[in-house]
Amino acid sequence: MFSSVPAHAVLFDSTGDPSFNTTAPTGVLAGSGWQYEGIFGGFLATPIAPNYFVAAKHIGGSIGSTFVYGGNTFTTDSYVDSPNSDLRIWHVTGTFSTYAPLYTGTDIVGLNLVVLGRGNERGADVTLGGNLVGWSWNGGANLERWGTNTVTGRVDLGLSYGTTIYATFDHGASATEATLSAGDSSGGVFIQDPADGVWKLAGVNLGVDGPFATDASGTGASNAALFDMRGYYVQDASGAYNLVSGASPVPSGFYATEIASNLPFILDAVPEPSSCCALIAGVITLASLRLRRVWKKCGV
Repeated sequence: MFSSVPAHAVLFDSTGDPSFNTTAPTGVLAGSGWQYEGIFGGFLATPIAPNYFVAAKHIGGSIGSTFVYGGNTFTTDSYVDSPNSDLRIWHVTGTFSTYAPLYTGTDIVGLNLVVLGRGNERGADVTLGGNLVGWSWNGGANLERWGTNTVTGRVDLGLSYGTTIYATFDHGASATEATLSAGDSSGGVFIQDPADGVWKLAGVNLGVDGPFATDASGTGASNAALFDMRGYYVQDASGAYNLVSGASPVPSGFYATEIASNLPFILDAVPEPSSCCALIAGVITLASLRLRRVWKKCGV
């Protein structure tokens, strides 16, 4: 369900170590987006052109705010909001020396991703019937972290939020399997383009599944990173709590506003967006997969 309850950070399946993945990834994940993230009002945001960066609309901000990137501080002087998504594109008075290329493809289900956020550490164990099913959200030092996941689907969240990238929190998938909590809003999701091997900005963090309760009246409702929601009641768009059931684990997941489905807006707002100059702005096919609509913003 849509909500604006505060929260904070990339959470991992394999560890609760607060220092895990707080430096740029190396090896096969080198250059996978860490270098393109800057700090904007306590959140992350991503430059996409010499004088522009993209952020989540719901984190707010104002003209005259500062954006810290590459060791330099820039000042915002204008912005443009997407009418059909959570994207906000900011213009700064200075010039970025580097900026992220954009992922323009929509055939992304099954592709690996790197997600970045800025927040706190994993909280206490969440159990059901004596079995571990996930972890609560916790406070922390608001450190930038990166994690990995795989695109489960493309989810249409309606006119206000549009098409999103959805990824589930799968127990044991990898040592860096991650999901989000509050404070991760506006961080970038990067996918390696199969066409050229370059990591490109594919999404901007928006929200997560939840909250979760122990009965249909919402008793004990709280936010958590669950790799199995079965047995819990999850709030839907109407505010009702519905029991999650199934024969196999049902993981919760996170949502990121998709860049590719917002290219017309980006092309209009940014005169020189990276990786778009060769794109003919025309018909963009959106074969969106509608999954669960139970979600909440991981923002302010």
